[in-house]
Amino acid sequence: MSIGFPYFEGKEITWKTLLLGLVLWTIGGLGFGYTMKLFMNKTIKKKKENTAANNV
Repeated sequence: MSIGFPYFEGKEITWKTLLLGLVLWTIGGLGFGYTMKLFMNKTIKKKKENTAANNV
């Protein structure tokens, strides 16, 4: 994204834009991964509690 948008808009691609894009994508990726970890742990725990074998 930090390479594609400036390229198609005809703007200059500099080291500053590359490093800023790298930092933002890293933070976004770590945030996404952490939220998915929390979400998946909650759904797995919920499925383990509500199984038919537990109700016997």
